[in-house]
Amino acid sequence: MPTPLPLAPQHAHTEWAARLQRVFEGHARERMAGLPVCHPGLTVKALGFQPWQLAPVGGQTGQRGTLGVLITPWFMNLVWRPEATASEGLAAQWAVGEQRPLQVGAEPLTFTGAHEPALGHFAACSLVSPLFEFADQAAVEATAQVVMATLLAEAQAAQAAAQAATQAATQAATQAALAAPALPGRRGFLLGGVRTPRQDAP
Repeated sequence: MPTPLPLAPQHAHTEWAARLQRVFEGHARERMAGLPVCHPGLTVKALGFQPWQLAPVGGQTGQRGTLGVLITPWFMNLVWRPEATASEGLAAQWAVGEQRPLQVGAEPLTFTGAHEPALGHFAACSLVSPLFEFADQAAVEATAQVVMATLLAEAQAAQAAAQAATQAATQAATQAALAAPALPGRRGFLLGGVRTPRQDAP
């Protein structure tokens, strides 16, 4: 189960989030300006980025990285970036546009592979698009904060449940070992089949 981890220093995650925000601010000015899909009252914001470990659905080994919410005038997405040292990480193995389910909170979510020259490989999960149901930037950001808080609570609950299950299994194994009959000593084991001669034998 994915679990927030103290990975790289927090500034490394916030620095990448700042770069993500700058890249999409450029897209908002250049590629998306004036398009009808854009909410005119919204701006680009990278929010809540923090250390996180994601795993493919099916119990495979997870990978460390950074997870947060990216708000733009045309979408609100969860964005996950693999740890910088993982050159062969999950996201780096995806083709751009390829979709894969990842376990984030209580339920698996579908992420799509993406790449930007200034950002490298990352993956995104669409939360809402378009955003016309939101009155303003404050409403969108409040929703993004609720999303991150909910995912964090779910991940922490799953981690606590897994730790409790491991502890229970360890205790059960210990109790079973203590209840098992004691093994004979080495001398007794070696001589167990040899009868000691009686002293009064003729």
